[in-house]
Amino acid sequence: LAFYAYAIPRFFIPTFFVGVLFVRRDLVRARLNDLLLALVVFAVLLAPLASTYVTMPEAANARFKLVSIFTEDVLMWQRSRYSDAGIESPTLLYALQFVQNYLAHLHPDFLLLRGDTQVRYTTRVVGKLHLFEGLLLLAGIVHMARERRPVHIILLWGLLLVPVAASLTIDRIPNSIRTTVALPFVQLVAAVGWTRLEPVLRDIGLKLPFLAVSCMLVGYYLGYYFMVYPADPNVNYYWDTGWGEVRDYLHDEKGSWDEVRIPDNIRRTDKFLQFWTARDPVMTQRKSWEGTAYRITSPCTYRQDGGRSGVLYMVYLQGWQPDEACRFDDLGLVVRKNVPFPSGQTAFL
Repeated sequence: LAFYAYAIPRFFIPTFFVGVLFVRRDLVRARLNDLLLALVVFAVLLAPLASTYVTMPEAANARFKLVSIFTEDVLMWQRSRYSDAGIESPTLLYALQFVQNYLAHLHPDFLLLRGDTQVRYTTRVVGKLHLFEGLLLLAGIVHMARERRPVHIILLWGLLLVPVAASLTIDRIPNSIRTTVALPFVQLVAAVGWTRLEPVLRDIGLKLPFLAVSCMLVGYYLGYYFMVYPADPNVNYYWDTGWGEVRDYLHDEKGSWDEVRIPDNIRRTDKFLQFWTARDPVMTQRKSWEGTAYRITSPCTYRQDGGRSGVLYMVYLQGWQPDEACRFDDLGLVVRKNVPFPSGQTAFL
């Protein structure tokens, strides 16, 4: 299922699987028939996805081409960056970009301090790991590197692979969404680290202080996440706060209006019909829902037509008081619903 959900697992799972087969090649020889049967089932399940890549390669790879490091723009930027060093080889320049991206995912600012640059994916007060998790992870890595048991090598192989696919892209680096496959490996390695660190902390009398500080860090994060983070207007802006309430209102009002006019001065208005109100995918094509037509128009068209009967006008206001170009009180229109957006107000007239 992960293959169908996102592009990153399409790289991560096969490469991780090859590593597992190499490490446990003794089991591969002993249970070759079972392995072949599993691969056949896997191939059958992936047949629809594979057919898409064969019959529609452009569509299947469209997203990767947009964000890939293997573009002319990236090549030109890298050439200008390393012009003094005289590096011209495309292969070497792409490799340098990949290494930079990979190392960015290992930076303490991303892992431990502030996290992703996208406010939708981080609170910016804690990294992708708590500080105590970073310590446990380091202890686990050191222990596994020394022991080098097969299961340890497999877990370390998974950790090494995590940033690879994300490092082949150019936008929003480091990227927490494209590295979510790290979660089970980080948890397991950190758990191993705790088994090694706990006796040491207990012997020197620091186990309880360590646990207390860890709980304080988690408590601080949870408090910030549930109380401060939701009130941040920048966060709400990127989460499109307001659209959900708009959707629910239009769902309740469906069929009550001949037409709903949506202004084009709201961020991502072009996605409104395609996502927020499209409970039935057919609506995206017909631009209608239960007999109601949805149209994206210029703002405040009620000023031109005087406010037509059977039309629900959506007006986006920077602040509650409308300017003269969007006045509606003199037309006899009333506000039926007011939806708060982080950068303004939306009213249905």
